[in-house]
Amino acid sequence: MLDSNSKRPFGGLDRESRKMQRVDLEGFAHSKVKLNELFLHWLSLQSSQELITGLLNDVAEARPLPGIPSACPQSPTANSSSPTSPRSMQGANYSPPPRSPKNFRNNANRTADHELMHLGGDALRSPPLSPSVLHNRNIARQPLIDSQPEEKRGRYANAIPTFFTPKATVISASQADMELLQLRQAIPPHGPGVDLASFGAIAQGLWRFPKFFNKTIFERLAQGGDVVTEAQLVQYWQTILQHPDPSARAFNAIKSPDRNVLTKEDFVPFVDELMKEHPGLQFLKETPEFQERYGETVVARIFYSVNLHGNGKMTLSEMVNSNLLETMLGVDQQPDINLVNDYFSYEHFYVIYCKFWELDTDHDFLLSRDDLLRYTNHSLTYRVVERIFGGAPRALTSGVEDRMGYEDFIWFLLSEEEKGTSQAIDYWFRCLDMDGDTKLSPPDMLHFYTEQLHRMECMSQEIVSFEDILCQLTDMICPEVQAEITIKDIKACQMAPCFFNTLFNLNKFLAFEQRDPFTARQEQADDMTEWERFARHEYLRLTADEEEGEDLMDDLDGELDYSLYK
Repeated sequence: MLDSNSKRPFGGLDRESRKMQRVDLEGFAHSKVKLNELFLHWLSLQSSQELITGLLNDVAEARPLPGIPSACPQSPTANSSSPTSPRSMQGANYSPPPRSPKNFRNNANRTADHELMHLGGDALRSPPLSPSVLHNRNIARQPLIDSQPEEKRGRYANAIPTFFTPKATVISASQADMELLQLRQAIPPHGPGVDLASFGAIAQGLWRFPKFFNKTIFERLAQGGDVVTEAQLVQYWQTILQHPDPSARAFNAIKSPDRNVLTKEDFVPFVDELMKEHPGLQFLKETPEFQERYGETVVARIFYSVNLHGNGKMTLSEMVNSNLLETMLGVDQQPDINLVNDYFSYEHFYVIYCKFWELDTDHDFLLSRDDLLRYTNHSLTYRVVERIFGGAPRALTSGVEDRMGYEDFIWFLLSEEEKGTSQAIDYWFRCLDMDGDTKLSPPDMLHFYTEQLHRMECMSQEIVSFEDILCQLTDMICPEVQAEITIKDIKACQMAPCFFNTLFNLNKFLAFEQRDPFTARQEQADDMTEWERFARHEYLRLTADEEEGEDLMDDLDGELDYSLYK
């Protein structure tokens, strides 16, 4: 270190700058070791060696050094008061503060010589920083970062994989040629055309359609005839089946030619053919009225699950994003239709129809408010039933004022027994949203929970105040905005059934409060949805009641016969 009384000149440095030179590194042992390590690393760099060699050549040839004012040129051997090099300033043991290796590599070509040799300026006014601090400080200097922005972007742009590729809407030329060749080979070489049996092999083998598609599509092409010509088949393939996605092909095959969406009427002939052809539905031929109701139930369930907009107009994207085609193909391969839980299960139809028939006391196939209030032992509040009949969740389609039809009941039942699905959350959220502002406020929830409180009092149940319930519901949902619960919040929390039951279904609310944790864990492990579990339980109950009634009738008939012969 230099003594404060030393007479050695410091060039243009003032007294404050000279004080900054008195940095005792002996008090910072770890810093000194780190600085030496970084300095040795800097000396090993090729660019550093080239820089030092260039500086030595400049000194040997008496050329001006970078950072030294041109008005004060000095020979390397001259004993002058002007600072010509670091050694001439602070003795033989002095070394300049090392820079961060990352900082040097990023800026060597532009600032290396300036940072090393400009010791008469800012470089001597502060002690050396740690490499991480130097690196972070240099990051904040925009000119140092933006020196080569285009080169960096160009270097890595091609290495980043494409994260979005639009789906193709037309098959490739090679695939089209192959499919057309297969189609022509499947057509008999001699004869008037393709009959229904040969067309079935084409539709199922080449186009991957379910078996119950065959007759409906064949009749559309034949237009009353017995065969379909090669020209008709090729034209149909070119206009309908050019999409690479199988679900999109099925969509085009089902819909009417004059529409771009699917309606309920479009599915009717295909479901009718399913009931005629499937071995698990042959018993329905003896009861045409139940055939009609089964078909209506299947179509309603399809639109409930697939038509997310709930407008009765299924779009191409809705069908492509669903499992409808896979389920249809599964029905073809499964002789027991009750093993196909989605859409087509006869057991599920049996449960839906019997639940509706139990509520419809006058058997006019319409439900009133009082009928629906009796559902599951009066579990629903009057206010939520009033909202349902007011058309809040979905406009009633019965055609009779203040009456719920069979299709409306299907939507209600599926939403009630499995409240965790996206469709059910939409259904019940619209019921609770009294002012239609797409968010549930405390007044909305209080409107429905007030009736729950009254019913708990009548049943001598423990009363839970609305303030406590509101805190619990808020903690359960964790809304993004306090005191405003949106449909997005409910779908994200995975607790939609408990939330809705708390507000308008007293029986399920109390059952949840008194639930057995072991039973709940077992239900979660059985790999069944809430709807499937409910349908299975109700089907066993209904069939048991029916068998018990039949046994009772047999006993009565036996007693009657015995009394007659006695």
